[in-house]
Amino acid sequence: MGSGEDSGDEPVRTAYDDLMEWVTGYFVILVGDDVGYRGEQIHWCPQWWRHPGAVVRLHALWQSWEYCRRVGACGISQWLLDHADPHVRVLLSSSGPFQHCSGEHGHRDTEPLPVAELPTDVRGVFSSPKLPGDSVV
Repeated sequence: MGSGEDSGDEPVRTAYDDLMEWVTGYFVILVGDDVGYRGEQIHWCPQWWRHPGAVVRLHALWQSWEYCRRVGACGISQWLLDHADPHVRVLLSSSGPFQHCSGEHGHRDTEPLPVAELPTDVRGVFSSPKLPGDSVV
């Protein structure tokens, strides 16, 4: 049992201490290998933490699960419909972050997308605008 922070004065008790504990103690059990339609291949990586896109989605799922769990009543049903279903669909899809991995054969490294060097004449386009009162360092 973990504890988290909320906007109130008292810390909020979380069911899991961290993302690894939630994934291994809840997510993989909930999802298991019964996900998908008949004949649909699912993609999972036993080293899921090596996929930044998956970590972001799994972290969002964990945090929203902790919130919905505390809400009670229909909170988990709402979590399943609004959070888990769409994220799990992306995570395990043939075009998702685990597309080159498998439960049987393990992790396969991927490369970040290529990025071209930004031409000097457009570099200022992506700068934050200066607001009145901003100091120049």
